[in-house]
Amino acid sequence: MRLQTIAKREIKLGFRNSWTYTFLILLIIFTLAILLFQSGVPDAEGYTDMMGAMMNVTLYLLPLITLLLGGISTVTEKEDGHWQLLSTYGLSTYLFLWGKWIGLLLILITMIIFSFGLSGIITVIFGKDPGFSSFLFFFLFASLLAIVYLGLSIGIGAIAKNRWQALIIGIGIWFLTIVLWPTLLISFLTLLPYSSIKPTLEILTFLNPAELVRIFSMVKLDAGSVFGPEYLQWVTWADGPFGIPVFIAIISLWIITSITVV
Repeated sequence: MRLQTIAKREIKLGFRNSWTYTFLILLIIFTLAILLFQSGVPDAEGYTDMMGAMMNVTLYLLPLITLLLGGISTVTEKEDGHWQLLSTYGLSTYLFLWGKWIGLLLILITMIIFSFGLSGIITVIFGKDPGFSSFLFFFLFASLLAIVYLGLSIGIGAIAKNRWQALIIGIGIWFLTIVLWPTLLISFLTLLPYSSIKPTLEILTFLNPAELVRIFSMVKLDAGSVFGPEYLQWVTWADGPFGIPVFIAIISLWIITSITVV
């Protein structure tokens, strides 16, 4: 019951926060721009230029929004004294953090549904129909990113001392896992003997939630060939019989570790 109360409180606070609507507007603008100006010519097994552009925009924008929204929201509770006040009622730290995670996740899911839905309606009005299956894929892809990065953002807010520190840490994690990751990955793998590249690549993929979600989503879209034939052979776990259980287990481990190890 306490968990539900905390989640409801977080939802009320979140929808009163101007940052929520700022991020929502950004999502709508970028989503609408991609849908209106990208073509839908198939590339690989139903994979289109529009889908690739949407995935890239979502991959760059949504983790950053999630890290900033969750991190600042959590650290603000400490700065304003609300966390200490709630602890006087016998509320455990972990229960509080899980309640915030649930509340913020519902806010993010609402933002994703509204931005994709509104952009889709406007796109249809202008005579372009991306298709329901594409929107369903983008929704699931964006939701998975929000789920795992929200856990990271809650952990950041719990350990940060102020909003500026939470902001810096959040941007740093986003830059490392999204922007800098391909360069670091290529540079590191070139130093290894060929026989060690495959197992190392699989382990490093599990250590980056954004890369894990991206590769798993592409393989389930039957568009894994865009990675190249050799790379595709290294990620066959995602399309194997244990692909979904392994994926769920790794994502759950990321969330639980991020929230509980504070």
